[in-house]
Amino acid sequence: MTVNPYAAISLEGRTALVTGGSSGIGAATCELLASRGAQVAVNYRSGRGRAEVLVSRIKSAGGEAIAVHADVTSPEQSNAMVKAVVDKLGPIDILVNAAGAFWETQPFAAIDVELWNRSMALNFYGAVHCCTAVLDSMRSRQRGSIVNLSSIVAKSGGPGETAHYASAKGALETMTYSIAREYAASGVRANAVAPGLIDTPVHDDNRERFERIAQGYAPLGRPGTAHEVAEVVAFLASDAASYVTAQVWNVNGGRL
Repeated sequence: MTVNPYAAISLEGRTALVTGGSSGIGAATCELLASRGAQVAVNYRSGRGRAEVLVSRIKSAGGEAIAVHADVTSPEQSNAMVKAVVDKLGPIDILVNAAGAFWETQPFAAIDVELWNRSMALNFYGAVHCCTAVLDSMRSRQRGSIVNLSSIVAKSGGPGETAHYASAKGALETMTYSIAREYAASGVRANAVAPGLIDTPVHDDNRERFERIAQGYAPLGRPGTAHEVAEVVAFLASDAASYVTAQVWNVNGGRL
């Protein structure tokens, strides 16, 4: 019997929605999923131009992709986005919640309600809205994989003055466990990926500071790349990870 060693990682016939897909880890994930055969919906909020360039690049490489606008902090916009993707590409098999942002450091007692709410809205509730929008369909079809982008700070609490962000990512990981348990019997898997220091365009505004932090950050001696994180996301989305659920995969170069 001839066995295709790549069959399990193939995403042929799958439809994937990637939130925050126009840049950074989200963009790398879109390209990789498309290269594995998935139809990809690239979500963006403000980066329309980047999303359209990415879609064009995917199509030029022989893949299929569309750009879809939504502010995932809005449940109404999240629902409308999912409906638009289903109408254009078919039922969603893979949801990657990569939308997220870190705005500023503040001592815990100085974090005001507005910053708490803003951080929770994007880094936690955005994923809540998108998961809610796809889970009924996944359950009815007995198939689906959800991958949530967390962070190393979800467990460590961060280096200090990052409680709002770390707390949101901690909530995201707990939600991942809950979904995995509740929907396991329905053929739906849910996992999270927790990156450490990753070299993405978000650091371009202060490249000198990034390089300083990167020195000695992890035993592997360098920051990670968006593609390295995307490889783990793609694995978890594929049948190669068919017995993997309720897990948080660390991609941090060995930093403890």
